[in-house]
This record gives sequence, structure tokens and C-alpha cells, in this order.
Amino acid sequence: MKPRHPDVYIGGGAVALGLMGLFLVVPREIDAFIQFGASPGMSPRVFPQVALTALAGLGLMLVVARLRAGTGPAPDEAEGVTPGGRARALAAYAVMGLYAVLMEWLGYLLLTPLAIVALGALFGERRWLRLAGVAVATTAVVWAFFRYLLFLVLPEGTLFTHGLGG
Repeated sequence: MKPRHPDVYIGGGAVALGLMGLFLVVPREIDAFIQFGASPGMSPRVFPQVALTALAGLGLMLVVARLRAGTGPAPDEAEGVTPGGRARALAAYAVMGLYAVLMEWLGYLLLTPLAIVALGALFGERRWLRLAGVAVATTAVVWAFFRYLLFLVLPEGTLFTHGLGG
């Protein structure tokens, strides 16, 4: 059996993550937040639903495009898919999984720059000052967008609101 192109697996993973977020995370986490008095402005559901729908839709487009392309070249080093590349992709999934798990405890402002730096380093960025600058700037811009335009508070982290006892 010929191995599938990595785009099929990446797209399938994106579809699965998007659908899990839409049908498991949003109802469980955000709807519970709304019951305790949501912030003024737009519903806290809007951005996650749009982002997760886009993730699932783009993942599905990637899978369909690869399957429609037919057999094409085999995934090998010429295409950039090496055992090291697969390990980096799995490590990126692990970083994002840890990001999701640790978000409640560490909060957005601390965890996001760490995740951006980790992902940048995983994929070969070695200009550490630039990587740190991009991580901090991206985190700040997204935080300000949510806070001042959408009137939504991103997770602050129980470590900082309740201490180590959580």
C-alpha cells in the first residue's frame, strides 16, 4: 500500500481539531462562561466558532485538493517530508496540545509567546531576537484586539489569579 501524502494527514488533523473545538470545547467551555455573565459586546462564541470553522474548512480543502491531484510524487526527501519533518510536525501538535491544556493555568499572556517561540524554533527559526519580538508583538496585538475591540477577556491563568493552589 502506497503511503498517503502528508497533506491528507495534516488536513485530516485540522478537520478533526476544528470539529472537536466546535462541538466539544465551545459548548463546554464558552457556554459555561456565558452562564456566569459574559462580557459586554459580541458573544464569546463568535471568534472561536469562526476560527474553528475556518480551520475545519481549510483542512477539508487541503485533503480534497490533495486527493483530487491524484498520485503525484511520492512523499520523500525531494518534497521535504523526512522522518525529521514528521517528528517536527508531531512536536508542533504536542506544543499546541500543551498550549490548550496549560491555558487555564498559565493564561494567554504568558503561554502564547512561549508557544510561538517553541513553534518558530521547531521549524528552524534561529534568529532568537526576531523570534522573541514576533512572539511578544503578536501576543500583544491579539490581546489588545480581543480586549478593546471585542470586549472579551482572554484567559488570565489561575496561577496568577489564585496562586499555586489553583
